[in-house]
Amino acid sequence: MEQTEYSDRRIKLVNADWYKYYKHITPGSCGLAIVDPNWGVLTERVKWDTHCDLNHLEMTLDHILSPNGQFVFFGNLRLIVEALNTFKKFDLRTSHIWRKYTGMPISRWQPIPTHEEILIMKRVDSRVSDCIFNPKVGKGDPYKRVNTTFNVPTRRMKKGRINENKDGSRWIRSVISAPSKPSMVASERTNHETQKSTELIQKIISVYSDKDSLIVSPFVGSGTDLVSSFYQGRAAIGTELDPPIYKEACKRLQLTTVQINLFQTTNTESTLKQEILL
Repeated sequence: MEQTEYSDRRIKLVNADWYKYYKHITPGSCGLAIVDPNWGVLTERVKWDTHCDLNHLEMTLDHILSPNGQFVFFGNLRLIVEALNTFKKFDLRTSHIWRKYTGMPISRWQPIPTHEEILIMKRVDSRVSDCIFNPKVGKGDPYKRVNTTFNVPTRRMKKGRINENKDGSRWIRSVISAPSKPSMVASERTNHETQKSTELIQKIISVYSDKDSLIVSPFVGSGTDLVSSFYQGRAAIGTELDPPIYKEACKRLQLTTVQINLFQTTNTESTLKQEILL
């Protein structure tokens, strides 16, 4: 079992089978797991895309997640329905739609897919109010508006006369727009067929985890979950079974962490020089 560590051992990537490795993680230590399992739809193109054993997956997540821990689950509609009907120890906290900037045709008889379903799951016996939720993730212009409609039948809270946003923050929405692989900048794209963007994963991490949360990615693939955890200042562990995919993810993490550390060191040295001159 080969493993590589980055960023003062806060980020760990392991070349291993998740279903054998998960016991190495301290029980109940994970705050957020990011689960992008095999969908079983690319079997004609790649050998690794075999159907996921959802019962076995749930057992491993039950082992690692904290009492109020959550996990993110990516899938197409067929897999999402199967997961909701299979999981017994976890239920739906909320859901998102990933709206992709571009899509790729899959069939002459199907629309071009430009979205993906995302589930946010919690333990059955945990309360939503006890689970981490940091909803203010967007940035815009501050504003001050006079409300003209106060009583909306479907709205629980009544609006005040003035609606003011002082800091320009924006509440997370159920639809998250982020690039898919064809729309990513060239430096971010890897050889992995189902790569997610760091823009998408960073937003999810920032909303559903805190700075001291441990992020776990059972099927790390291109390494986006670990790169995004690094950008967000979280500790993270990821496993990847396929050796070539693992090695490419290692190179990506090495390049990312070295560049960021070099940038931070350069900025620190620049600041020190300015202080000395002053």
